Amino acid sequence: MSAYPENLFTMLAGDYQMHVEESVTRLCPPSICRSDRGSTAWSVAQDLSHVYAHLVAPPGVRSSLQPIDRGWKNFANATIAERADAINSAGRREHARAFISEIRKVSSPTLHFLHTNLPHAPYQYLPSGAVLFRHAPLSALTKRDGLDAWRDDERGVAEARHMFMWQLRFADTLLGELLERLRSQAMLEETLLIVTADHGVSLRPGELRRELTATNVDDILGVPLLIRDPSQDPRIVDDNVEIIDILTMIANRLGAGTPSPGETHSHARKTVFTHAGRQSFSPALFTREPPAMRWHSPQSELVGRTLTHLAEREPVMLGDAHYQLMRPGLYQRVDPAVFVPGIVRGTVTHPDIETVLVVLNDRIAAQVQLSGDPPSARPFAAFVGERWYRRGDNVLHIVGLSRTAE
Repeated sequence: MSAYPENLFTMLAGDYQMHVEESVTRLCPPSICRSDRGSTAWSVAQDLSHVYAHLVAPPGVRSSLQPIDRGWKNFANATIAERADAINSAGRREHARAFISEIRKVSSPTLHFLHTNLPHAPYQYLPSGAVLFRHAPLSALTKRDGLDAWRDDERGVAEARHMFMWQLRFADTLLGELLERLRSQAMLEETLLIVTADHGVSLRPGELRRELTATNVDDILGVPLLIRDPSQDPRIVDDNVEIIDILTMIANRLGAGTPSPGETHSHARKTVFTHAGRQSFSPALFTREPPAMRWHSPQSELVGRTLTHLAEREPVMLGDAHYQLMRPGLYQRVDPAVFVPGIVRGTVTHPDIETVLVVLNDRIAAQVQLSGDPPSARPFAAFVGERWYRRGDNVLHIVGLSRTAE
């Protein structure tokens, strides 16, 4: 091709079969991929008015508009939101796995393109794909000028961060299933595989969740970019690139043309645009770490052991008078295919207890440091991995360690 194509789909159209599944976007032009909605003069006029609204509306209003960067037309209707809701309700797990199962070796070259909104919120999946929540609540999330923002609540944000990491590990599980599918179809050694994301997410108390600011730039700008080219030896490339450079790489790899000077964006310093105007950053220096999860210690040396290991620490078996468990019935008739209660919540009123141990089926599954001052009811939320649960009924106890035992 002599002319540089406008996007990946037009570049490959005609030479490649298309196996395309997009969760909420419509990046593949209707002329190439099937479309369920046509264009009329009225719909074009609606689209133009919606684009104009994005240009002139203040940030707080603009954030409430339907996005214009996820498709080619019909911006003002609710099809994008409805589609996202439908996929979330039916299961993003099922959506991604159905796409993977449809990959098969054929004689003609094929573009397999999946846009999955994982590990995007809601954070509802455990690493295996078991369901943690149907609609995971994020108690620390609020609105600020119409934008998602975290409250100044370290415990609540740390809880959201842990749920995000669980769901991120499930996305990694799906990537493993994709690789296995390619191997089983004898396609892995002839497939150019690219995995990336469109943005990051900030999980810091008091910070905006997705909108870029000078203080969350480390979280938002840095995204994974994994490329497996079977014609090259495995290596790590530290070049500073942008997502739009991916198309350049594919074009060069397939001999489909090279963009004109100035169309690539692999420079040492990047310029990004936010609702507050133009700002310049150097995203090669992503160094800041999120706040530590001090209130939760899932890797304690006690996790996985039995209570016999606590003989010298004077464990206190808390009775009903000293603690209250939220929704105690959740731990009965557990079916990992439907739901796993991965967060154990409750309150403790015992005045001498500083640390709570969650004992599940005779094993210590989590250790939590209490906050607050007795004699008030002090809340706890413990993350309990799915490996500690068994199918059916589970026996759960709350054990306390006193201040003197520490």
